[in-house]
Amino acid sequence: MSAPDAAPPPSRGSGVLVEFPQDELIAKWEEFFEEMGYLSKIISVADRYPEERTLAVAFDEMNRFDTDMAIYLLRHPLNVLAAGEEAVRRLVPPGEEMALIHLRIKSLPRDRRVPIRDLRAKHLGQYIAVEGLVRKSTEVRPRVTDALFQCLRCGTVLKEPQDGQNFREPLECYEEQGGCKRSASATKFKLLTETSVYLDTQKLEIQEAPEGLRGGEEPQRLTLYVEDDLTGRITPGQRVIFNGILRSVQKGRPGARSTLFDIFMDANSMEQEQVEFEEIEVTEEDARLIREAGADPDIFRLMVNSVAPSIYGLHVEKEALALQVFSGVPKVMPDGRRIRGDIHILLVGDPGCLVGDERIVLGNGTVAKLQDLGRNHMDRIRTQVRLGAGGYRNGWATRFHRYANQPILQVVTESGKCIQGTYNHPLLAWNPKTRKGEWRRLDELRVGDRLRTARSIKCWKRALVPTGWHEPRYFHRSWHVRVPQFVTEDLAAIMGYILGDGWSRERSLGYTVADGERDLSPRLAGLFRRAFGVVPLREAYRNSVTYYAVNRTPIARWLSPLQRRRIPEPIFASRDSVVASFLRWLFEADGSCFSGGRGKTAVTLRSVNVELLRDVQTILLRWGIHSSILWGPAPRPHLLRGAIVHGGPSGSLVIRRTDSILRFSKAIGFVSSKKRARLRGVVKRVSSRMRRRHGQNSERITSIRRAGRATVYDIEVPGPKRFIANGIISHNTAKSELLSYMSRLSPRGIYATGRAASGAGLTAVATRDEFGEGRWTLEAGALVLADRGLACLDELDKMNPQDRSSIHEALEQQRISVAKAGITAVLQARCSVLAAANPKFGRFDEHKYISEQIDLPPTLLSRFDIIFSLIDRPEAERDRQLAEHVLRGHRVGEIAKRREEGSSAPETRELEEPYMPHFTPDFLRKYVAYAKRIYPVMTEEAMAIIEKKYLDIRKTGEAAGSSVPITPRQLEAIIRLSEAGARLRLSEAVTADDAERAVRIVEYWMGKVAGEEGRFDIDIIQTGISQSQREQIISIRDIISELAGPEGVADYEDIVRLAQERDIPPAKVDAWLKRWAQEGEIYSPAKNKYKLVERL
Repeated sequence: MSAPDAAPPPSRGSGVLVEFPQDELIAKWEEFFEEMGYLSKIISVADRYPEERTLAVAFDEMNRFDTDMAIYLLRHPLNVLAAGEEAVRRLVPPGEEMALIHLRIKSLPRDRRVPIRDLRAKHLGQYIAVEGLVRKSTEVRPRVTDALFQCLRCGTVLKEPQDGQNFREPLECYEEQGGCKRSASATKFKLLTETSVYLDTQKLEIQEAPEGLRGGEEPQRLTLYVEDDLTGRITPGQRVIFNGILRSVQKGRPGARSTLFDIFMDANSMEQEQVEFEEIEVTEEDARLIREAGADPDIFRLMVNSVAPSIYGLHVEKEALALQVFSGVPKVMPDGRRIRGDIHILLVGDPGCLVGDERIVLGNGTVAKLQDLGRNHMDRIRTQVRLGAGGYRNGWATRFHRYANQPILQVVTESGKCIQGTYNHPLLAWNPKTRKGEWRRLDELRVGDRLRTARSIKCWKRALVPTGWHEPRYFHRSWHVRVPQFVTEDLAAIMGYILGDGWSRERSLGYTVADGERDLSPRLAGLFRRAFGVVPLREAYRNSVTYYAVNRTPIARWLSPLQRRRIPEPIFASRDSVVASFLRWLFEADGSCFSGGRGKTAVTLRSVNVELLRDVQTILLRWGIHSSILWGPAPRPHLLRGAIVHGGPSGSLVIRRTDSILRFSKAIGFVSSKKRARLRGVVKRVSSRMRRRHGQNSERITSIRRAGRATVYDIEVPGPKRFIANGIISHNTAKSELLSYMSRLSPRGIYATGRAASGAGLTAVATRDEFGEGRWTLEAGALVLADRGLACLDELDKMNPQDRSSIHEALEQQRISVAKAGITAVLQARCSVLAAANPKFGRFDEHKYISEQIDLPPTLLSRFDIIFSLIDRPEAERDRQLAEHVLRGHRVGEIAKRREEGSSAPETRELEEPYMPHFTPDFLRKYVAYAKRIYPVMTEEAMAIIEKKYLDIRKTGEAAGSSVPITPRQLEAIIRLSEAGARLRLSEAVTADDAERAVRIVEYWMGKVAGEEGRFDIDIIQTGISQSQREQIISIRDIISELAGPEGVADYEDIVRLAQERDIPPAKVDAWLKRWAQEGEIYSPAKNKYKLVERL
């Protein structure tokens, strides 16, 4: 196969690639094998044939022997490899069996390693190298290379070579092979399966390594085929460099071929990394800078400050995360037992999110629902959102979050703006005394507090929004309608009026026109004629109102979203002129205006749907029009024409401010002459009292209430960490952001979710899918792909049952065993795990045990070296510092933006310092790769400190009835943290400072999560039951046994009375009885009677 021309390589001085006839190539290879000492290797391989069938040749040796031949190999690999294998066959000593030895070229130069995403048409047919993670592998199966057929007419045995993936049968009984020359239509051929020639083959899929990806990029994949002795040697999760020929295969099915082609690689050889983090190139200059940084006595503080500097606080947590990246030293004991060096950390915190219906302002000023910005939890997105930081600045939302069944709070402001989210979701509160903003959780806000709001959301969009409607099928030509391709001003006007004064049914829609506004009728008829090519029919006239209808099913179905009584999504996404047309006709239908004196001059819009009014309130901010929502309860039932009428709640959107009324008049207005005249009167009245006013940027909270439970959503906006929701400035939380940042910081970081969006989940799975073409495929999960790196797992508590059963082995033994459908494999998962989990009931209660709040078994919790609970408690001084940190960060961003635009800006070096990581992520990845090749040894002093602290803590549990305060698991965690500290300093020895730091971190997290009454109790983590709980269990069971009569039944009131005498409160008794009943430990034969279950 010839390849398209690439850039001309150097040659014998002529600048033209030298062509080699096949005979000359064979002779060249024979000369190469003799001169470079390969004859002995060929004989050795032939002696061990068929156990060994490969002769490996290094490319640089070829290049030294003959540069032109080496370059010719890269351009025409099929010819050169075929000639080389023929030369090997000629040099093999004659024997009973012909040795079919493969020639495999390895160690290509780095400039021939092509990233998977950079593979192009110019690489087809060339010999290249690709590097990546093996994601999937199929079973090894034979592939026929020479199929033997027997002609059923004459009995001749024919040979049909098989190339590629499609099986080919003889077209005729070939005369040159002694056949009868009959065509395939005149005879039949029988495949001789036993005597055909086969070759083992295996299909692999590799993906780009995560460390080579830029933010927001998805790893791209490539399919490879390996044959013969290369099969069965690679398992998913391994990092491999494959050398081979890039090939193409046409897309489509027979009879419908496409002009597009898929690419794959026929692998000739493969190489596995010899040194940890070999893919990260550390030059001599890099090494010098790394050693200089490691020699800095302040290196630990600088390294910790490089961990998510824009996230305020969490100092101890950041210390542990910095140490986790470096990890301890893995050890293999003399008896073969392996002790892991990787550090596992679990972060437990509340998900701070909003309900999906909240309206998010996008970067171009349009509006979208939060739930529509992504599909699945942890989806990577790239959407610009408005920040609400002044100057219409935007930021990129990069990740989408979704959490089911979370408790919700609803906050309503004085203007009627409403936001609903989880208890811990932060909003930007305004402190009038300090005139500064403060991020506060919803459950920390109080009625009377002020929230920062957006002054305006100027829209820059100019293009029309496509409708997505298609030509329907008609049964009669008279039913034809025009299909609008875009949401134009005319179509928006129709939507606005029908939403206000119309209706939509399955097959028709209509509207009403009052007598005083008859000039609307011809205008509406013109709108329908221009938009749909139809004219509404006058159906009835009742009570001074004319009813019009459009009996066209396609139009009714297209406009059916109006039945929800909300602004349609295409209107939110449209340009200003389209939105203004929609609002003009909506206000014409259900709006009015008054000029009755001070406090009574206003423009209003009435509705029975408060969410519609909030939609309008948000979209009016495009023109800086501020409004308030006045909502009233349902009126009392009343008589109307002899019938009792039950009304519902209703309200009005009111525009009262002078500047807002003038903007409404200029940008929107009314349609009918009657209302336009009224509006002119309103404008004349307010113009006489107009005075300059500053834009409103905060509103007082008037209501906070519980709103049940709902699925909630969030977006990550790295850097600013804020966006506008329903006109209110909102914040995204830091727990997931920490995981995301660490996955980018680690040389090998994988970000995944416990929901296991991929088929392989977190561990590995054997499945049948299209990739395997009906065969079983072994696919690696996140922990396998993160081998020798860092796996960041969000929502660990949501993992599937299969992962739950196998993740124990992955965390402790750092391997994953798969046995299914004949596939038995052990995959390596030698990685550190940084996991995050959410409390079952939405909020983490530090007064309850962690095992009661997280849907993770104690056996899994005990595998983590460190467990941090991220609780945001109000503290005046800390909150002040946090607010200053966030506000200064925004000032830095504002000045940087001004400098980008070429305007003059003040010096910000001192301001920027707290927000800039001391080490860049690229340098830090190289630093970690360099440091992890160091294997420190503990000094006697460090060992003494760790031993003393461990024994001191253990001694507190020696008294009878005391809890077990600490176990050897925590001792090993201290050792790993100490070793990581030495690696961070590029030191060969673990010092006393490293040991003391590790002890401090372990004592910190155990005091928060595994402490009770000032004492450590590790049983809280390892069994889920503390010592005091265990004593309560024993006491209550003894009470039931004591009270049980001949029938073994105890009365509830007696149980509670005796328990109180033993200092066990009734609430605890009720909780244990309920839990034991669910677990089948007790049952109730009668009301308020309990009996212990006897186990046989």
